[in-house]
Amino acid sequence: TDTKLTVNNVTEDNIVNEAESKAEVAISGTLTGVPTDSAATKVVVTVDGVEYQATLDGGTWSAKVPGGALLTDSDHTVDVKATFTDAAGNAATLDVSKTYTTDSTPPAVTDAKLTVNNVTEDNIVNEAESKADVAITGTLTGVPADSAATKVVVTVDGTEIEATIDGDTWSAKVPGSALLTDSDLTVDVKATFTDAAGNAASLDASKTYTTDSTPPSVTDAKLTVNNVTDDNVVNQAESQADVAISGTLT
Repeated sequence: TDTKLTVNNVTEDNIVNEAESKAEVAISGTLTGVPTDSAATKVVVTVDGVEYQATLDGGTWSAKVPGGALLTDSDHTVDVKATFTDAAGNAATLDVSKTYTTDSTPPAVTDAKLTVNNVTEDNIVNEAESKADVAITGTLTGVPADSAATKVVVTVDGTEIEATIDGDTWSAKVPGSALLTDSDLTVDVKATFTDAAGNAASLDASKTYTTDSTPPSVTDAKLTVNNVTDDNVVNQAESQADVAISGTLT
């Protein structure tokens, strides 16, 4: 009479999504008040007609079940049975169940569009830009109506940087040095749309660019400055007027 068997939600939100349907799902619960004369206690979980023996640990139990079985189970119900057997072989049982729902359809990205602008104004990373942060920007339109969470991630030289989304535009600050050392000189961008059940769909875009961090060679250049005034002495009259400073550049 004091024995109690419970089953937790099948998943965190009790909805089996696409990712969960492709992996093992830990079904768990509690078992308390086990009869004192029970010599053997067993908990069995049944999903889609297949039994899985649970592991008991104190007052809790758990069993790993294929997510695919949860998806195909016709009544979307996890059935759990606890069996208590005494030394003489007499057995008593407790039964409990947990219903759940499924949603394995990710958001549709048919109308979604992801673009990436030039990496810099001329799409060439120069020396100064390679020493500062560079704002990578673009647009994201047609976000699926059922996307509960939308994220844009920019990858440069193997490092992921999450972008800030503002309406239809997105931006991410990327170290210019990473743009300079990126072996394929390509900015990769991924937009991920996740629905309330945790199903995700994504869009990818990329932008190639070039680099030029070598300044002009001044080996043969020569810069000279002429006398500041005719005699290189600034007199009173010259101090009260504009003075033309001149020289040569060859």
